[in-house]
Amino acid sequence: MLKINKFYWQLYKESPEGKKTIEKFERASKKDFSIKDSVSLLKEFNPVWFLNVNEIESASYFEYAYEIIENWIFDKSKSARLNAEEMIATCFNGDYEFAISYIVQISFYLYKKEPSHFIPYMFLLQYHYIRQIMEDYDLDIMEVPGKANFKDRCLYYFDICDALTQFREFNGLTGAELCAFIYDMERKQYDAAYANETTPFPQIWLMGGGRSGKEVTAKTMFWEANAETKKGDIVVFYETGTTEIKENRSCITGFWIAQTDGISDPLFYRYGQAVIGNEIKVKPIPFKVLNSDPRTNKLPRIGAHFLGIRGDAVSTKIYEGLLELIEEYDPTFDRNLLPKLHEPYEAKVKYDERGDMKPEKWVEEYLIKEMLEKMGWGTPEVDYRRQVHLQLGRAKIEGEKTQDGRTDFSLFPFGHQLKCADVLIEAKAPGEMDGKAIEKAFWQAESYASRQYASLIILADGDKVILFPRSKDGTFKYSNNPESYTWNEIFANTDDKFTKLRKKIQSYRKHGK
Repeated sequence: MLKINKFYWQLYKESPEGKKTIEKFERASKKDFSIKDSVSLLKEFNPVWFLNVNEIESASYFEYAYEIIENWIFDKSKSARLNAEEMIATCFNGDYEFAISYIVQISFYLYKKEPSHFIPYMFLLQYHYIRQIMEDYDLDIMEVPGKANFKDRCLYYFDICDALTQFREFNGLTGAELCAFIYDMERKQYDAAYANETTPFPQIWLMGGGRSGKEVTAKTMFWEANAETKKGDIVVFYETGTTEIKENRSCITGFWIAQTDGISDPLFYRYGQAVIGNEIKVKPIPFKVLNSDPRTNKLPRIGAHFLGIRGDAVSTKIYEGLLELIEEYDPTFDRNLLPKLHEPYEAKVKYDERGDMKPEKWVEEYLIKEMLEKMGWGTPEVDYRRQVHLQLGRAKIEGEKTQDGRTDFSLFPFGHQLKCADVLIEAKAPGEMDGKAIEKAFWQAESYASRQYASLIILADGDKVILFPRSKDGTFKYSNNPESYTWNEIFANTDDKFTKLRKKIQSYRKHGK
């Protein structure tokens, strides 16, 4: 656990803005802090929630939650988690799935009861803020519970409170000062750093569902999404079920642009979310048209009539076919309004001219090898080895085949028969690292890297390379926002990105010449 910077904290604390914010949270801890005041505070520090929910609806959630828990008494002799288990057993009949829907309102109530133990939780749909703060200050970070684990997801708020209470005491803060620190002082720094970031190579996602009420006319809204969505990605939006715009039922109705990265929020009922905006409407394309056209009948989940859409990756080929269909169906549609997709790097031998060469082999020969040669690591069996055979496990039954695998590039080899390497590079066919396919490729590479004692995994396809370093605890962890470089950046005339990547890879080199 780390100390906060006393100099900057004192400057903030004594500034007019700092004093005002601390006072707000002091008032929020008082018994007479009304539901209307709570809604106003929530709207100030979490405006994203109000994209889809109005103030009247939000107030009703507070009223209902307060009625349920108003007679519960906090036991100071127990941890926040133990108190939570007793409260949910008593007030919610042990229904954690139901309780998590009111975690924000519960948190406000608990903060008024015990401001030294709890915070009003206003990171709903913005979980990355609190996660980043806990990582930056080396707080004990709990593993994020899985989507279906409602009990641990619900209790996760109380685990956060336990960790923040230790942090508050360690830094000598009051409850109100802690809230001002995490919701105002620290958050502004993250907002400033994040403001202009956007993905250099947008992906396409299919999202949808019924839209009604305020959502129908919303210019920006949060929507259930794949956690791997990146700010700047393109969303193909599909409307189905009951909606206030009857003619738009069971149709693709337009495109949206992701305004934030996707996030898995353990304390939000729907779990995965992203904020989308900049809607580009099109003449609604009916399901029967999409299903009958060979250019679009392979859209994700079309066989299930798009039921349960929560952010499926759409390939570039299907996306281009969809644009062609929309242009035929809606002559007013202008595809130039959409973000430009990443232009692939023109290798010495173009992908379409590779002949019988397999897609992964083309990535190896004309992208990865070229990069290594440019970086000065182009000597086979010295700088790197290819197709190193690894036995991944023993057969459980005599006669059963053993599991094994072969690496694409083992960079900076060492050890017995040079079967270990500092860096593992795995090639994937162009277009194979979209959406969840990246995670699948990572876990395959992780099994190789662990056996080779590698410290860095590099995944490469026809568009980019993605880096996954070994973490401080000695394991590889999958990230939804890994460091990545396009081939155009690596091979461009300007060497900024190239130099940065080379230095990054070199920093993991511990063996070799």
